[in-house]
Amino acid sequence: MRKPFFRAAILPPLLLVLARIIGKIYFKRLVRGDVIAPRIQLLEPLDLHSRYKQTKILCVGCTSGIGLATAKAACEAGASLVVLGRKEPTALVEACEQSIEFLQADLSSMRTVKVITDRLTGYDFNTVLFTVGIISTPERRTSEEGIELDTAVSLLSRYVMTQLLLTSSSPSLNPVWSEWKARIFIMGFPGNPAVPQLTDFNWKKTPFKPWEAHMNTVIGNDALVENLSKLYPSVNVYGLNPGVLKTDIIAPFLGGKESWLSKMQQFVIGQLCPSVEDYVNKTLKHLLVTAEIEHESGTYFNQYGERIQGAGWLASDPSNTKRILAEADKLYIQALAADTLNPTNIKLFKYQNGKPFGEVEIVSSATQVEKEAQIYAEES
Repeated sequence: MRKPFFRAAILPPLLLVLARIIGKIYFKRLVRGDVIAPRIQLLEPLDLHSRYKQTKILCVGCTSGIGLATAKAACEAGASLVVLGRKEPTALVEACEQSIEFLQADLSSMRTVKVITDRLTGYDFNTVLFTVGIISTPERRTSEEGIELDTAVSLLSRYVMTQLLLTSSSPSLNPVWSEWKARIFIMGFPGNPAVPQLTDFNWKKTPFKPWEAHMNTVIGNDALVENLSKLYPSVNVYGLNPGVLKTDIIAPFLGGKESWLSKMQQFVIGQLCPSVEDYVNKTLKHLLVTAEIEHESGTYFNQYGERIQGAGWLASDPSNTKRILAEADKLYIQALAADTLNPTNIKLFKYQNGKPFGEVEIVSSATQVEKEAQIYAEES
């Protein structure tokens, strides 16, 4: 009687526990990357609070997933936030008593990104966090300006915004502490061994391969960190690799949130990997304000706050950084010159104590966005 009972009642849970332990060990090794230095020291709660009270963060794409969890943690610690994104940050507003400004805009449009960045003059941020990003679906999709959608959202929006922020005659990115520089954090997948496809960066003629298209944006973001950290010594730029977390960002690639592949992936990841909140509370919220990384511009950090190597393709030839960013620049000019059918308004929402505050403002009308973009395209 004991053997059947053991097999039926004891053995399956034991095997499940063993599989979870082995799986977690494997995933930890998978997401760590090539570690080159130990993890950052965690800050005490009082230190976190005092530093966030002096921090004003521009959160680009922080309306869901990792960005939302980070914005919540920063807001609860006392930071001031300005959020850019497509969807209203309802969950963030409900969780945060601080004042929040939300600029609603389509960040797949380079016209909109240019105009909205111009409108940020005078906000006086000291930290910018880029989490905006998607993963390609199996079929090629494009923005209104004809750019492959993953490339537009996950790379070009960041490329354009950082260039404009750092070259503005009236900079909005400034240090708060005299001994600290302003900081830019770019979330991606640093250290990936992929080689980008540069012959047809927009996938117009080449048969579309969604994962390879996404790898273009991954390597492009590493190149962005490399380039900005060298060209602009007045700011500190860092790359973030959150590793594998329980998010639904990969759902479109697997056929949507309701597909059996996506549900299976969510179950497995949920069993083996940390949650978004774990990553934010144990690593990211400390990383954003620690003094330890002040002299480490151009450094990449993994899920555990360890320093890691960047993309091998970039390290293999210093000219590769310029090569991939040159392709991004071509697409930016192409986007500005494109004919679009549905330009959109840029709206400003303000919130206080979890509720709307004041009237919704039209920061730039669709007509203004179109007109300013055309002027800039002609100048370019």
